[in-house]
Amino acid sequence: MKRKTFKQRLKSVRNQQRTLIKKELFHTPRKIHPEDAWNIKVDMAKFLVPRLKMFLKEIEKVGAKPGILARQYPDDGHERWREMVKKMLFSFEYYADYGERKMVASDNELRRVEEGLSLFSKWYDHLWV
Repeated sequence: MKRKTFKQRLKSVRNQQRTLIKKELFHTPRKIHPEDAWNIKVDMAKFLVPRLKMFLKEIEKVGAKPGILARQYPDDGHERWREMVKKMLFSFEYYADYGERKMVASDNELRRVEEGLSLFSKWYDHLWV
């Protein structure tokens, strides 16, 4: 039996890690219960928050930004993109914590939530690295 090189073993480990991540990201329940449709905004927010956090880390790591922003703002397009993603994340964190909130949101907080949701819908097609 031929031994694997370090490079082959590393590649094998990376493939195993990718498989686990894909299973985690794309796992969907086979059966959806009626209760799961009672508060979709909270469930969707809880789904999106960790993914937006990981997306933010990845764009910071590689310096990614949409081509439109790169053309409009050659010097600070990446920084603008980071700020937009942070605003989106704030909105979904607000809804993910929605059931646990005991206080009433301020007008400023609601404005920020609306802004983040608006950015999410506008830039949805650009949420990839």
